[in-house]
Amino acid sequence: MNVKSIITAIALMAAPLCANAQSEKSNETLSNELKNQINILNADIKAIKARKKADPTNAEYDTQLTQKQQELKKIKEQKDVIDDAVKAAKKSEKETKQAEDAKKKYEKAHKAAEKLRSTEGISGKSSEQLVTEYESQIDILKADIKSLKARKKADPSNTTYATEIKTKESEIKELKRKKEIFEQDVKTEKKADKEADQAESAQKKHEKASDKANDVKSQM
Repeated sequence: MNVKSIITAIALMAAPLCANAQSEKSNETLSNELKNQINILNADIKAIKARKKADPTNAEYDTQLTQKQQELKKIKEQKDVIDDAVKAAKKSEKETKQAEDAKKKYEKAHKAAEKLRSTEGISGKSSEQLVTEYESQIDILKADIKSLKARKKADPSNTTYATEIKTKESEIKELKRKKEIFEQDVKTEKKADKEADQAESAQKKHEKASDKANDVKSQM
C-alpha cells in the first residue's frame, strides 16, 4: 500500500471511533471519575482498618474491608483498561499526524524530483538509480581534478589546467545539487512509508483498546 492510500485508510478507520466518542462519556472523563472512586475507597479502607484496630473483636469490619477491597480491585482493573484506551488514542493521533507530515514532505520532494526529470529529459530511471549515477559521475570528476592538479603542479605555467579544474568543480557542484534533489525524493518516501506503517499499527491498537474500554463501559 502506498503512502497516500495508507493515510486515507487510517483516516477512514479513525472516523467511527470519533463519532462514537461524541455520544458517550469520554475515556479521559471516565478515567478521572474512576481515580476519584479509587481515592474514596482507599480512604474508606484506611478508616475501616482504624476502626478494626480499635475494636478487633467486631467481625463486621472484616466483612466491610473485604467488600471495599474487592470493589477497589475491580475499579482499578476498569481504570487500567480505560487508561490503555486513552494512551492508545493519543498515540494513534500522534502517529497519524507524523505520517501526514511525512507524506507532505515526500510530496514536496517528489514534485521537485519530477520537475528535474522533466527539465533534464530523464525517463525510465528511479531516483535511487539516478543518485547512484550522479555519485559515479562525481567520483570520476574528482579523479579528473586530482589528475589535473598533478599536471598543474608539474607545469605551473600552463593556465589550461586551472581552467579545466574550475570547470570540473562547477560540474561537481551542479551534479551534487541534482543528486540532493533525488536523494530527498528517496529519503522522504522511505520516511513517509515508515510513518504510515507506524500510524496504521497505532490505529489498530487504538481500535483494540477502544473495544476493550467499550466492553468495560457496558458492564458499569
